[in-house]
This record gives sequence, C-alpha cells and structure tokens, in this order.
Amino acid sequence: MQRTQTQNPAPATAATVETEIRRVLDEVHRYAQFRLGQAEDAEDATMETWEALRARPAPFLASDDQRRYAIGVCRRKVADVLRKRRWSIFRRELSEDLRQEHDSRISVAAALRQLSDDQREVLALKYFHEFSAQEIAELMGRTPAAVNSLLQRARDAFARIYEEPK
Repeated sequence: MQRTQTQNPAPATAATVETEIRRVLDEVHRYAQFRLGQAEDAEDATMETWEALRARPAPFLASDDQRRYAIGVCRRKVADVLRKRRWSIFRRELSEDLRQEHDSRISVAAALRQLSDDQREVLALKYFHEFSAQEIAELMGRTPAAVNSLLQRARDAFARIYEEPK
C-alpha cells in the first residue's frame, strides 16, 4: 500500500506578502488618521503596522479577513501613539473659534472629540470601515451585545453633542 504524501503549500513569497499588505494598507491608514487626527502620527502608525505584518506574515495571510486583522494590529499601534501623547489630542479644550466655525466637517470632528475613546472607536469601525457588530466585538475584545450597547450610547451622545445650540 502506497502512502500518499500531502504537500504543504509553498511558503508565501515576499512579493505575495507585500501585495496582500498593500491591498489593505489604505484602509489601515484611514483608520489611523481617524483615530489619531494628525497625518504624521497616522503615517507612523501605518508604517509600524506594515512592519509588524511583514515581520509575522503567517497569521495575517491565514486570517479569514485580512482587513480586520490588519486594523486590529493598527489598533494596538494607535494605542501606543496615544499613550505616548498622553491622550492630549482628545482631551484638550475646544477653542471658542472652533465652536463658532460653521463648516460641518469641523463641527462633526468637534463633536467626535467630546466622545469617549471607546465611543469614537466603535463609531469609526461601524460607519467608516463598515464592520459588523461581531467583527467589532472581536477587535475590541467585547461581546456583540456590549458593542451594540456601546454603539447606541455613542450615537445618542453624538446626537446630543452635535445638535447643541452653538
């Protein structure tokens, strides 16, 4: 009786890894930009994510959703940047000039800045990156029910803040 050998798939080539990382890198950068607010910090977090994915490509390539995996890695890099900054960008007081600005983009950003970090993050993952509650739960280490509750609280808080008379 002959034994059949199962062939292991060839290890991913460097070119394959680079191609797969580049496929999700724009969305990773958008996530970092939204969370950090400053282009330089977002670029740093994106590059650190890229380096981390290149250093350990196997889990990334084996992931059923590489986009979600990459944003999960970036989420930790963003947390590192925020710790280094001592959370100052999201804790600073809004200037009176900013409160009087009528540009809707600035008004939305100002409203988002007043939310908690978790509320901002869950809104970004849901509405900018179109993750489901289950996917967000996996990324944030929560249950889907907790994510749905957090989403509802975040939407309510955003609506209250955004609709306040200026």
